[in-house]
Amino acid sequence: MNHSPRPTVSIVIPVYNAEDYLVETLESLLAQTYTKVEILAVNDGSSDGSSEILQRYSEQVRVFSQANAGQAVALNKGWSMASGELFGYLSADDILKPGAIETLVHSLLNESDIIGVYPDYELINEKGQAIKEVHAPEFSLEDLVIKGICQPGPGAIFKRDAYERTGGWNPALRQLPDYDFWLRLTRFGELKRVPQTLAGFRVHEGSQSFAPSTPAKAEEPWQVMTQYFHQTSGLRESLKPKEDLALAHAHLLSARLHWRSGRKLDGNRHLYASIQHSPAAFFSPLGFKRFLSGWLGRYRYQIQHRIGKN
Repeated sequence: MNHSPRPTVSIVIPVYNAEDYLVETLESLLAQTYTKVEILAVNDGSSDGSSEILQRYSEQVRVFSQANAGQAVALNKGWSMASGELFGYLSADDILKPGAIETLVHSLLNESDIIGVYPDYELINEKGQAIKEVHAPEFSLEDLVIKGICQPGPGAIFKRDAYERTGGWNPALRQLPDYDFWLRLTRFGELKRVPQTLAGFRVHEGSQSFAPSTPAKAEEPWQVMTQYFHQTSGLRESLKPKEDLALAHAHLLSARLHWRSGRKLDGNRHLYASIQHSPAAFFSPLGFKRFLSGWLGRYRYQIQHRIGKN
């Protein structure tokens, strides 16, 4: 597809009980220097003041509502209503820097074989203050698939035609719908890192980063990877011999999620499965780091659980 010199960028915001941060998120998009931005907000059954906030912005933002169905369904609905040639999304508590979209569009259209770009970002607290700058990893398909490293963070944009070929986000996933999407999207082209801090990822106690994973969510890493290698088309030949190593890393990710949520036996079961697929994953620096972070997270969960009972 040939894109116009300044294509419209459609950014979808899935909104669920986000009244504390939603205004800051919307204002960050309205402050963009790039003028052809379409903002779509999908209210995913919010029960707080999010609906009233969205109503105040209804002249600048296209607002849609649905019964609570999850992030993936909300994003897919927003993109199905979008008119842009380029797509993106932003969590309802994250922000973009004023020149972010301008910079990202220029980078994306500068190389014809690139289907998506993602920036560096900073962690921000409840007040929007920067905590830490995060340099996103350079894109590597092998790292994405084999090691389970999801390079894109907040602020990523991608081409509409690639999205439509991919089929959107999988609504059955609640832990890793974004990672699964990037896996499937990169069957059709490469991603590229933009080495500038253009977004803010908010860290707070209500965010998913702090929430323990349910048993079903913790199973998703190895399930997603198994499905990826069983797909009928688009799998690179160079990746096929590395299926066991990829599954070994995926089982370690499932183990870590179980351990961090206090489920020792489930975590141990996935550790055993990982070693059965390939001991090399566990004994790699990345694998051992995941093992340690899972076990340390387990003890933190136990302490928090005991405090909560007292």
